[in-house]
Amino acid sequence: MVSNEYIAQLFANASVKTSSRYFEAGVYHIKIDGAKIFSNRQGRPRASVDCTVVGSNNPSFPPTSQVSWVVSLDNDSGPSSIVTFIHDVTGCSPQEASSAQVLNKFFPNIAANPNAAPSIAIGLHALVHAFEKPTKSGGIYTKCSWKKFDPAQDEAPDFAAMPQVESVDKEIEEPESESGDPIPF
Repeated sequence: MVSNEYIAQLFANASVKTSSRYFEAGVYHIKIDGAKIFSNRQGRPRASVDCTVVGSNNPSFPPTSQVSWVVSLDNDSGPSSIVTFIHDVTGCSPQEASSAQVLNKFFPNIAANPNAAPSIAIGLHALVHAFEKPTKSGGIYTKCSWKKFDPAQDEAPDFAAMPQVESVDKEIEEPESESGDPIPF
């Protein structure tokens, strides 16, 4: 028989999991639920932005769907993708977006500082244009372009009038990189 103490120990250090559903092709109006820096299972640095869909032309992502954008920080384009994201969703200058102070406020490193304040990105709205392109290895890479959106001042896109993105069942084997990292980029 399993003791209550043993069961409690199993849960004592478990972390809360967030969405692992990623953007697919389409145009989205999203609200940011959180942003953070973390290490994947192999200890490689990642940044993630967790969002709630407000509207989309992709029928696979109706309003209230959860979606995440994850960026590998240990490659050539990762850090610049994060700086571009901050610049695009806030309208601040590239110099401000790349400052350590702004980066740390947008993407707190919870693992390094469990008492870090929540991301200042929480509650921001944005428009995301996600498009898919093939990779050299035969997979599909989804590129996301972000745009600042103020629901009080900006006119929301008419998703019903947009062409709907075809929902395609993707049966793609995701190759693991030589490092065993499931996110190859």
